[in-house]
Amino acid sequence: MRMHLLTSICLAATLGASSASAVDTFDLGGAAKGDPTAVSYKFGGQDAVAVFVRGPGDLMYANVGDASGASWTGWAPIGEEALKGAPACVAVTPSFIDCVAMGKANAVYHVRYSAKAHEWTDWQSLGGYATGAPGIARAFDGEGNPYLAVYVSGPGNQLFANSRIEGEWTDWEPLGVTVGGDVACTDILRVGDHCYDATGGSAVQLTDVTMEANDSIAKDDLGGAVAHKVSAVATGAKGNTLRIFVNGPGQRLWMKKWSGAWAEWVQLPALAGTNAPGCTIKPQGGPAFCAINEGGTVKVHKLDAGEV
Repeated sequence: MRMHLLTSICLAATLGASSASAVDTFDLGGAAKGDPTAVSYKFGGQDAVAVFVRGPGDLMYANVGDASGASWTGWAPIGEEALKGAPACVAVTPSFIDCVAMGKANAVYHVRYSAKAHEWTDWQSLGGYATGAPGIARAFDGEGNPYLAVYVSGPGNQLFANSRIEGEWTDWEPLGVTVGGDVACTDILRVGDHCYDATGGSAVQLTDVTMEANDSIAKDDLGGAVAHKVSAVATGAKGNTLRIFVNGPGQRLWMKKWSGAWAEWVQLPALAGTNAPGCTIKPQGGPAFCAINEGGTVKVHKLDAGEV
């Protein structure tokens, strides 16, 4: 059975009100459990933003907005798999979205959406044993071709990786580094992936987990006062601008930016809700869309490029 979803991007008028600080906030409602995740992709040749969250029945739900954030489809469930934690999603290419989450027996489950076919696959178990919510990211082979990489905390709190290359999964491989639980990951410089562990209260970067392993994986403490996990976003023609967004002091959105060197933490003019944010920016740059869970209600902040 396959599922047809995301029926129309052009629905209602604006769902939220603008503030005076270059931030628009859209109230998407819902009954969210845990951290949302957001993805920028193409639908019918047009820019779109998809927000995903675990909701009623522990199913994953999707809500899609246009490039302005003014029109949203409303929430719809993705399949019938009951999840045990927050999903993580990524667009490996502009027309495919891949999501992973912890499912029954603590296995990692995967589902894929094709914007061209307008179709979701069924949820598929990748096995493994997750001790926290998985992370997902693009990675690139030696010729610069993108593929899908999934990372998760497993037995012994070791970080494990599994990759989907040319349609086939490689199986789980321990990377020889420990993490505290939930992880978030992103590609960087179109070469490797970084993952982030914030379970100790600061943002710790696990550097280049694609190419390195064991003691060669540097753990760089980026500081901050972080509640919940990191949302990491790479942009630029070569993926050479990196931003990490967190729920920080005052339950505000905070950001740290890297473009050859790390800048200081910056407080953004938006609330962060009660969980980790899920942020996305188009690969070529532009405004940031950050989805937050505010006591079960999902809100999306659209921050102008000048803010981030």
